[in-house]
Amino acid sequence: MYSKFQLLVHELGWLNAFLYSIHRGINKLHRRCRIIKYYLYSQPISHKALLPESRGKQFNIQEITASDQQCWPDFPCPERVIRYRFNQHARCFAAYKNNQFHGYIWYTPGTYQEDEVRCFFEPLPANESVWDFDVYIVPHARMSLAFPKLWDTLCAHHRKNNIQWTLSRISAFNKESIRAHERLGAKRVGSATFICVGKCQLMLSSHAPWIYISFKQGPRLRVAAK
Repeated sequence: MYSKFQLLVHELGWLNAFLYSIHRGINKLHRRCRIIKYYLYSQPISHKALLPESRGKQFNIQEITASDQQCWPDFPCPERVIRYRFNQHARCFAAYKNNQFHGYIWYTPGTYQEDEVRCFFEPLPANESVWDFDVYIVPHARMSLAFPKLWDTLCAHHRKNNIQWTLSRISAFNKESIRAHERLGAKRVGSATFICVGKCQLMLSSHAPWIYISFKQGPRLRVAAK
């Protein structure tokens, strides 16, 4: 029988399995000790819809703004995080069925200030790319048409605004999310690992500035679509 670590190695590879195991161990000792590794992905905005126009009509896709606070209790993140995102001009598109929340996608039209670590992600080329993050579908709807309808609506919105690319970071420990993005045509363009011990944060990245130690202000990573 496989041990838990062997299963992790099979799923994530040796290095990521090792990093994830270290993260779990030190995080149990102290919640402010973490190892977070991201893969950076670039994805062209598709001109081909995932669904025929006749399908997915049971889902209502709408943009949620900072004034739509009645929607916030349905979201899987705390109110302080929602405010943090809207304060940096992030935009949110959500899927509803029979007035019930089924999922959302967030994006920023410019630089995104990460809320999990101290880091600024700048998508390039400017005015042709956006940074998307926190793609979430409620568990019972993950085999439904909620995500395809949400994604098609967002892509149509981006095409209308002459956006050619969407860039994102995905946890290297989340193989399911990586597979989902790659099925949609996303390509890996780099990585960034953050080792956090209290207020001290060390970043090791494939992008400049490559190595960055901080106690307050995090680094800025300029991530090009191609």
